[in-house]
Amino acid sequence: MPTRKVFCLIFLTVFSLTVTILDQVFGQEFVPNEVLVQFRPGTPRLVVDAVNIGARGIIIGTFRGDRDLYHIGVPQGSNLDSVIAYYRRNSNVRYAGRNLIIRQLETIPNDPRFSELWGLKNAGQTGGTPGADIRATFAWDVNTGDPNRVIAVIDTGVDRNHPDLASNIWVNQVEIAADPTCSDGIDHDGNGYPNDCWGWNFSANNNNTLDTNGHGTHVAGTIAAVGNNSIGVTGVMWQAKIMPVKFFPGTVATAIAGIDYARENGAKISNNSWGCLGFFLCPDPMLKQAIDRADKAEQIFVASAGNDAINVEPTIFDNKNIIGVAATDHNDNRYTMTNYGPNSIHIGGPGVNILSTVPSGNYDLKSGTSMASPHVAGVAGLMWSQNPSYSYGFVKENLLLAHRPIQSLAGLTITGGIVNAQDAINAFGDSFDDGADGSRFFSNDTTGTRWAVAQNGASRCDLFVRSFGTLDRVGEVTFSGMAGPLTATPGEAGATWTMASYKASYVPAYETPQTLKIRVTTPDGSPFTGKAGRIGVGFIGQTGLTAQICPATGLPYGQHSFGGSVIGGIELETGKPFLHFDPPYTLQLYGPIALGNLTKITISVRFALNEVALIISDSDTGAQLFTVTSNYPPLNWTGTHSGSFLYYGATAGTSGTLYVRDFLSTRP
Repeated sequence: MPTRKVFCLIFLTVFSLTVTILDQVFGQEFVPNEVLVQFRPGTPRLVVDAVNIGARGIIIGTFRGDRDLYHIGVPQGSNLDSVIAYYRRNSNVRYAGRNLIIRQLETIPNDPRFSELWGLKNAGQTGGTPGADIRATFAWDVNTGDPNRVIAVIDTGVDRNHPDLASNIWVNQVEIAADPTCSDGIDHDGNGYPNDCWGWNFSANNNNTLDTNGHGTHVAGTIAAVGNNSIGVTGVMWQAKIMPVKFFPGTVATAIAGIDYARENGAKISNNSWGCLGFFLCPDPMLKQAIDRADKAEQIFVASAGNDAINVEPTIFDNKNIIGVAATDHNDNRYTMTNYGPNSIHIGGPGVNILSTVPSGNYDLKSGTSMASPHVAGVAGLMWSQNPSYSYGFVKENLLLAHRPIQSLAGLTITGGIVNAQDAINAFGDSFDDGADGSRFFSNDTTGTRWAVAQNGASRCDLFVRSFGTLDRVGEVTFSGMAGPLTATPGEAGATWTMASYKASYVPAYETPQTLKIRVTTPDGSPFTGKAGRIGVGFIGQTGLTAQICPATGLPYGQHSFGGSVIGGIELETGKPFLHFDPPYTLQLYGPIALGNLTKITISVRFALNEVALIISDSDTGAQLFTVTSNYPPLNWTGTHSGSFLYYGATAGTSGTLYVRDFLSTRP
């Protein structure tokens, strides 16, 4: 799982001392109705269950690393001191204690003006809303950059001598080794640009990339001003290599040349805070082709939306490697002058009163989408630094999937959110359940939404999208783009890979009875008949996890037990509706329904303490295709559970890449 800095006052010495110390730790946060109990090695499960009865305890989780340790839930309102004392008195128990809440620590640099960088950490210091930022400090707990990650700043040049930038400036090692003065006029590396020791100036056609305007230096500082160096500010990346590519005063021609230079000289990310009334309003097919060449070289092309307060659509720039960036302020409001585009501008970034480096060793505030895009470029750099083997498409799509939804961009950008460094850098981790069931996850949770690719039994591999929490009232979810490699469990004869790509919207309700509805539509309008995988919707509790091993393959898979879960849906390959309960792990399949030429299905699950109802209907006509009511509720559920998750998958037996359509999460 991703490395995170955590702090918890637990000292493991001799066992008797451990109990004493924990009893004396005051002020620690803990889950009010849970305890951790370690039984003595070899204690039979029947004895464990008998001991639990005396505390009215229910096992809600076990641990692969310690088979004698149990995560136990007790009734709401229980006196934990009494519960713990009860367990400790039993001769079969080695340890019993509270389930302490572990909080992340933030990595804070020592740069003296860091406190002014609200876009990286907003504590309300500029009069804005605390938390209206990109969560940079939490991302830095995991990674602060890579000194070899090259990011081109295609702009007005960069002050490479700025003390807060100098050590993060890209240097052409061949040229500077051959001529340290970079003045002999010889093209030592044969790339067509003599003495391009620090990039190239395409406006003047020389090697002077120093910035006399200030714009490019400001952009560079937001991406990668040296962090933790006790001076000035810090960039999103503390370490990187900024490649200065100067083309101002510029034209499309100099822009194209600059894009090609960055590609040819190894920049895997480029920042482009420029355009014709905004980048997306430059209707030049040659510029588009230059970006296509960068795409073929697997370069992420980050572009500012522009500052004209207009919709940039239609635009010719649908290149796969582009990330279009709008601007927001310190209250998560849309910058009044930012351009937008619901199908072309991907995400937002901080762009109002942004402090960064400017020439001559100075610092200044600037506003605009030019300031927003380098925040996104820096986050992409952090992601690639953490996972250098991943493809540019994987980095881009997971950066977008990890966005933080904000109302001011809903419907105006593809994601409807702002870049989220914390979730993005963990986008390849497994922090949902510590990987205990062998799951591979591609997004993390701070906003109430998680995505996971997980083994689910010996014969199926499903993609789970979980959205939960009483504050997470998601109004619409749409999936798009590449979500990453998916290898299904082998062993099914004749299994085939089928793309599982759907659009879904749902409205959860948290009263009792609770109803959750999802409308599923194939993105290409093709019928569901012949497609593989399950799709459905359901409710989960939030208390634990167990895991088992797939007996057929020996591979781990998850039997998720969050206090209880119920899912209703349909198996596309068989047409069979299903209800799934856990715990205990139970899958009830019903007789098949004829999918025919249906392309839109509405699945509704109604949950109450004494019944579960599943209704499947034709979304276009409203005609019910299937309905069933079960009076078999999941064990251990109460009337206070909330949450939901969508899930769908592909039949096992092959491997491939799962594509998911535009992830968009909006809240009322």
